[in-house]
Amino acid sequence: MQRVLEETRERDPGLALERWQKKHAAAAQHAKGVLDDIRAQPAGVDFASLSVALQAVRRLVVVER
Repeated sequence: MQRVLEETRERDPGLALERWQKKHAAAAQHAKGVLDDIRAQPAGVDFASLSVALQAVRRLVVVER
């Protein structure tokens, strides 16, 4: 949350999160899609799936400012 506040320079945390989400909507949607796909797997979660999920979340976290 600190990064979101710093990046948006918004004092209100709710507004800061909203602005950050709009700016990074594509990366957030990609990560959500990956996680949704993994959750929908009938075989359950395996190491490969977790690796893909971690990579998607990592991309969201290190997205360019």
